[in-house]
Amino acid sequence: ALGAAVALAALSLSTGSAQAACASGTPAGTCRVTVGGLQYDVTLYTGSYNAKPIYFQTAANGGVMPWWGSSSTANAFATAVGYGLGNVNGFNYQEGPFFGYANSIVFGNPAVTLAEWNDNVQNPPGISIIQTFASANVGWAQATLYTPLPVDAPGPLPLFGAGAAFGFSRQLRKRIQGSRLQVSSSQPRA
Repeated sequence: ALGAAVALAALSLSTGSAQAACASGTPAGTCRVTVGGLQYDVTLYTGSYNAKPIYFQTAANGGVMPWWGSSSTANAFATAVGYGLGNVNGFNYQEGPFFGYANSIVFGNPAVTLAEWNDNVQNPPGISIIQTFASANVGWAQATLYTPLPVDAPGPLPLFGAGAAFGFSRQLRKRIQGSRLQVSSSQPRA
């Protein structure tokens, strides 16, 4: 966000490429990534910290930013997502979503310290640690733990039903075969 972000330190934590490691088959506008052995669906919130401060908390505190309070976790998420949600904050260069992780002050104003994946500072792209004003209208990452829907497996009831149907069909087959047997009659044939 041009003019809204104040670069404090451009830490080069590059892994050598713009990650965009979003799992295939995820819903539009969602980037599914694995961080710390868990899968998360990462989406965007466009707005300011001031408008939705509850978003900037961990899930345990009602928020949607599991990296809040941890710069290393914010870096891990920013690296995993890369540009997977698009160039959401860049103007003259590519810049992924912001992963805010701490409250701070810039020039006497409330701000948020964040990690982001961008190509502004180094080539190849990597993580930058910056601050943006709490009133800045920018693209923030938010995440929810991904929990796949359980796959239904047949239980014992369908198996019992199949067994009962098989038994009934055998009884019916015996009746039909019994009715085909010749029946002797005391009446003369014509």
